[in-house]
Amino acid sequence: MIRIIFFTIIFCNCASAQNMTIYVVKYSWHTGLFIPVNEETMEHIPVLKQFSNYKIVDIGWGDQGFYQSESEFDLELALKALFTPTKSVVRIIGSLQKPEDIKLWSDFFFEFEITESSFTKFASFINQTLSDSLAQPLSEKAGGIIKFYSSDLNYSLLYTCNTWGGRMPRQSGYLSYS
Repeated sequence: MIRIIFFTIIFCNCASAQNMTIYVVKYSWHTGLFIPVNEETMEHIPVLKQFSNYKIVDIGWGDQGFYQSESEFDLELALKALFTPTKSVVRIIGSLQKPEDIKLWSDFFFEFEITESSFTKFASFINQTLSDSLAQPLSEKAGGIIKFYSSDLNYSLLYTCNTWGGRMPRQSGYLSYS
């Protein structure tokens, strides 16, 4: 059985004015990226203005067909996504939960801090993933709580949601390699 894991990180303005606390959270077969919705994050990631009624958002990236499928797991779409380069989307889910509530039902919950400068770089990475940082959604689910946006990146076995998510710490300057 193919196991596809979506990588997400949870961001919260909890540490100090200079830092943001980041939570890496795994639940079910999804590992994900939550960012608080506030003036600072909406300024750096303009698409978040469409989620101004929520406390946080879960941002993920994946294959356009598989990610938007109504099925919980579609093997045919999963195989297509892995073995042929496919179009991709950014998925954003609005949430009214607090990170400490998410910790209660998650399978894995990891916390670390990044600087304001790193968050700016991270936001740039998210905006570059979107085809248009002010985009209108391609589709919606759950009455608009879940929205999908076009991305210029291609999804394949060599560049999956895990690859994308794994690039975030380096792109934000949190990790560096020598």
